[in-house]
Amino acid sequence: MARNFPRHSFLALAAAGAGGLVLGRGALGRAQPSAGVAGPAVIRSSGGLLDLDLVAGATPGSLSPGPRLEVRPGDAVRLRFRNTLEEPSTIHYHGLHVSPGGSADNVFLSIPGGESFAYAFEIPADHPAGLFYYHPHRHGTVSDQGFGGLGGMLVVRGELDELLEVRAARGRSSR
Repeated sequence: MARNFPRHSFLALAAAGAGGLVLGRGALGRAQPSAGVAGPAVIRSSGGLLDLDLVAGATPGSLSPGPRLEVRPGDAVRLRFRNTLEEPSTIHYHGLHVSPGGSADNVFLSIPGGESFAYAFEIPADHPAGLFYYHPHRHGTVSDQGFGGLGGMLVVRGELDELLEVRAARGRSSR
């Protein structure tokens, strides 16, 4: 018998900066299309800080990934996580070289539905560039929330991004 999973999404509500960025309901999880290619919202660190509100919630319709977060080695990350699900949740970052405890990448946290938690950590100055993944990691709900759509990409930018050929490259979606 097939199991129906509720559709979930990580929704970026605001990013800090001059006045902040607020994404309206029609733009949740989506950036402005570029050359006919739509994708998740992209939120970049500014002035050495990635500061944003991230909401886990059920949404009607198709799955949409959470925003793509972009940081640089040495950046501070401040995520105010609000869980609007009816079950506990958390955030885990695959592959990041950050503390597995406290308010960083603590997979033993359990943020009940209706509550919030402030994640805070720094990307080490010698962190390798690469593509990483964030998703819920609360024991007993990982599969349902992951298959339900919670998760997104986290990019650590670095020296490779400064190569002329890499800077000139443009992403494309397959049709």
